[in-house]
Amino acid sequence: MRFPDRSGVQLRLQTVPDERSSAEPQAGSVRLVAGVNLRSQVERIYEETRTDLHLYLLCFRLPASQAEDLTQEAFVCLYRALSKGQEILAVRPWLFRVARNLALKARARESAFLAIDPDLDRTIQAGGKNPEESLIERQRMSRLNEAVALLSPQQKECLHLRAAGLRYREIAEAIGISSSTVSEFLRRGLCKLRRALNE
Repeated sequence: MRFPDRSGVQLRLQTVPDERSSAEPQAGSVRLVAGVNLRSQVERIYEETRTDLHLYLLCFRLPASQAEDLTQEAFVCLYRALSKGQEILAVRPWLFRVARNLALKARARESAFLAIDPDLDRTIQAGGKNPEESLIERQRMSRLNEAVALLSPQQKECLHLRAAGLRYREIAEAIGISSSTVSEFLRRGLCKLRRALNE
């Protein structure tokens, strides 16, 4: 990923652990300190986070190329915010929130949303399984899709973010709700999925 080079100023992106928890470095406060190139620091964060962010964006039923574009756009937003001196607490949730907003704007333009990767059926079929195994797998995926359709949009989003590796606090920050609400959405969503899949 390439970022514009601004005036050759060398900056260092310093990650300060969040004092409220034992969060890993990317969940800390980001501050600029003279010494290291900002672009290379954002590229490091990009390498660490891009796959999870891209997979999350695919949950919005965006074409893979558009999800990749929005992934990169989220990191460009990070670069711009940091180059303007904005302090960002909890980088990972911040990126997921930006990506979510970008996806919602794209989805509003296209009016399409699906909670499961649209290429999943093709991936399953290309797995080299015999026809019976493929049929069973397609039926299982169909039941899963039907079960996911029963979830509220908030439950779906919390489940996707949890599957992307975010902690409850990070999910709460990413979508603007409390951690206890995240916990309740996840609990209710998983209960609905279990009931639907066990019927």
